[in-house]
Amino acid sequence: MQDHLSSFATPLYKENDGDKRPRFPRLQNWLTSHPWLGTILLFVYFIVLLRVVSFILTPLVVHWHITFIQKELIGESVYVLVTLVPLALLGWWSRTGFTRGIRGRDLALYIAPFLFLVGVTFFAIPAILAKSNTSMIIMAVIIVVLVGIAEEGFFRGILLQSSLRIGIWPSVLISSALFALAHISNVFSGITLNYIIAQILLGFSMGVVLAALRLRSGSIWPGILLHAAHDFPGILQLAINPHQVLNVSLTAALLGGGLYCVFLLPIAFILLRPRKARELRIVYGLDPAPTQTAFNDVSA
Repeated sequence: MQDHLSSFATPLYKENDGDKRPRFPRLQNWLTSHPWLGTILLFVYFIVLLRVVSFILTPLVVHWHITFIQKELIGESVYVLVTLVPLALLGWWSRTGFTRGIRGRDLALYIAPFLFLVGVTFFAIPAILAKSNTSMIIMAVIIVVLVGIAEEGFFRGILLQSSLRIGIWPSVLISSALFALAHISNVFSGITLNYIIAQILLGFSMGVVLAALRLRSGSIWPGILLHAAHDFPGILQLAINPHQVLNVSLTAALLGGGLYCVFLLPIAFILLRPRKARELRIVYGLDPAPTQTAFNDVSA
């Protein structure tokens, strides 16, 4: 029990462990002191730039005959920069899990999320690959990695960290709800409402479980890889036949998105069950670590 207790006193990040000195320390301090407002403003920053990039790329697609997958490659490259800029300014590389790799002892945490995020689409991959060429597959791989870095880095990295002072579960739910709501802006890109509904349900449930993994492991990379692997078949299918993917019925959207909620949310609740949530409050400095004297009193 002593080893278990002592681990609480060691946070998953330290102030100077992998984090560079922030360029704007006052901004970092302000975000720490105003988690609600700071998180909302960061979200607005992301959405505004998201729409600006989409607005700029739209005429390129029309007049320069850029394919869907080329547009996605350009767009996601810009979105990565949109994510990396605040990370660099705040110096949150360690706090958001970018400096911590994937530890062997955490592999068991990823089994269930992998099965439901990646396993359910595994059997569709051969048929999709058969309709794709090599260049399309390579570009799709690059795109989904960029998507993983941009979306996980911003929502499970920056927003999860900016709202963490509110609490473990509140930060998970806030960052996941904002991730789901971000997909509403896709309506301005001509995406069908039914498809957006499916995105919202999937986005929230996936956001919750990936946020739980980020907090449990201290690393952003498992979420990036799972997110990329999940999106890979969809990106290829959109490149091959976007109308088949986007013209989903409301029933199919609710059923598909609802099933993800049914399977993924319980996994997140298990990962962040009350005892683990209390431990994480200590790990992330929200509560003081228990002293040995207090531990002995409880044990007695």
